[in-house]
Amino acid sequence: MAASNDSTPNDAFLADLFRRVDKNDDGHLSLLEFRQYFRDGVMSSEELVDLFSEIDMDKNGTIEISELQTLFTKNIGSFSEGFEALARINDAITSILRTLPATQQDVVDEKEMFFKRFFLNELTSSVKSLQHPLDAAAQGLTDEALTRRHHTVFPEQSIIHGDRMSCLLASSVCDGMFTITCHHVFADLMYCECSV
Repeated sequence: MAASNDSTPNDAFLADLFRRVDKNDDGHLSLLEFRQYFRDGVMSSEELVDLFSEIDMDKNGTIEISELQTLFTKNIGSFSEGFEALARINDAITSILRTLPATQQDVVDEKEMFFKRFFLNELTSSVKSLQHPLDAAAQGLTDEALTRRHHTVFPEQSIIHGDRMSCLLASSVCDGMFTITCHHVFADLMYCECSV
């Protein structure tokens, strides 16, 4: 993505996000790509389709990067600071890694290499220490949403292509007796939801 004068600090994150979602690299997000990436175990298939439609502002059936940026930038809030910090950390670590010798034959000073190994391990430990609180916060929000929505909206569990059916039903959502209902979205695509 070319830099412009009106770009925001989150444009790099959003461009990377768009590339990860755009599995076929055609520069557009299809409904299938969108649903596969953004299903979170909480939102229903219908809610994901509604969100897709909201983001698809020109209503052409695909999402372009500018459309994704518009809605996500509006909703990123305090997460913006975190993504900006991660970009700076990524740049710093990339710079550090470039200073490392390519092979053991390039090693000149063993004490210098000790410190490089030590500091790399410290950086690794520090980065890993961030994962647990983030995972716990995300799981807490998911658990709260599932508790609040229990038996009122069933999250999208899987997408079935053609005749292959592999619905994975989360026991926390579909406990007890349930029925699988398959909905055709397009000719070769359907999704399943469970209901009690």
